[in-house]
Amino acid sequence: MTSIALSTTWARRACSTNVRVFWPPVSVPGRIARILTSLPTGCEADNIPRMNDTAARSKRSRARVRKIVVGVTIVVALLAVAYVFLHEPSPPSQLQGAEPSPLTAADASGGGVALAVQSDDPGLRDIGARWYFNWDFRPHEDVDLEFVPLVCGYPGDGQVSDEHLAEVEEAIRGDPAAYPDGTIFLIGNEIGYEHQNDERSPSQYAEDFHRCRTLLMSLNPTFRVSVGPAILTPDEGITDAIVDAEDGLDYLRQVIGAYEEQHGTPIPADYFAATNHVMHAEEFDVFAERIVEMRRLLDAHDLRDKDVILTEIGVPTRGSASEEIEAFMNEALRFVATATDSRFGHPDDDRLVQRWAWFIAQPLSPWDKLRSTGFGAFFLRFAQTSLFDRDGELTHLGRVYRMMMINPGAV
Repeated sequence: MTSIALSTTWARRACSTNVRVFWPPVSVPGRIARILTSLPTGCEADNIPRMNDTAARSKRSRARVRKIVVGVTIVVALLAVAYVFLHEPSPPSQLQGAEPSPLTAADASGGGVALAVQSDDPGLRDIGARWYFNWDFRPHEDVDLEFVPLVCGYPGDGQVSDEHLAEVEEAIRGDPAAYPDGTIFLIGNEIGYEHQNDERSPSQYAEDFHRCRTLLMSLNPTFRVSVGPAILTPDEGITDAIVDAEDGLDYLRQVIGAYEEQHGTPIPADYFAATNHVMHAEEFDVFAERIVEMRRLLDAHDLRDKDVILTEIGVPTRGSASEEIEAFMNEALRFVATATDSRFGHPDDDRLVQRWAWFIAQPLSPWDKLRSTGFGAFFLRFAQTSLFDRDGELTHLGRVYRMMMINPGAV
């Protein structure tokens, strides 16, 4: 072993000085010499690690490139698939259907529109909207309509924080003109619905309602407050995610009971709000029946004299044609604007609904929709239920809304 080591060292030294050497040296025994004869020369032997390292580095580099290419390809493919599902084609601007007759001024007085915070005003006043809300307590700067703010929503798995209440107080004190006397405040949004980042039990919501209302009354005793909106849809895909309740009406029923148990008095709400979407445009009968059921619930708790607000009416899910959605809109808006019931309606005039808003003014971009609704963005279709397209032009639904809210000659 020593002879081999010395010979290898000697050969490499000779190689480094460009001296021609005989390999193996004559002093190496014959058997070992035969073994050494099969080995490369000192220079070649010295190059083996370098060649192997270079080849290994090259192989690793190629592997990294392949991984990057594969990764980028997968990401691009997923983004393409996501875009296909998130992208919504613009709805038609007009359909060849029967023109709806306009509502009377009294019937249209409760009509509003839901306008996302990411959208500018596309012209809500021009289509006859009387009010709007935007799922926030800060108004749009450019909308010249009555604003209905939403506070104390989206608390996650806890309850409304002191920080949120401080933000609300700061906003109202800092800009009192945006919150004039008589402003209606929605407390929460689709209350108790886990997918709206609200995991409060009915009892917890009742506690939050008391805290939020107490703050608002301390800032301006003329403010009016609404429980909810709760959820009216009976679809199991929605109701399964409502906390500790069979559906939204059951949750509302428990809230009313919990507040009275906690404070020994009926819940001091001026309004009770709800969202009332349908999964398919043919479900008008379900839509109407849920409103009657809500009124029946209020009557059972001696709350018949309270106003009802429907903050979202629409068909935001896949599966309905434009003609079907337009027919639903015509029927649904006419119902909420005019329907009465002598058993459960408001005692002043028997009307079932005092305020209502169509969902939605304008669709969101695919990425805004994904950020706002999470996984639900892959199933929701805001464009098909919008009054304006993303360029601010009226859709066929916007034309119907304007015809009903103003008059047929406005189109």
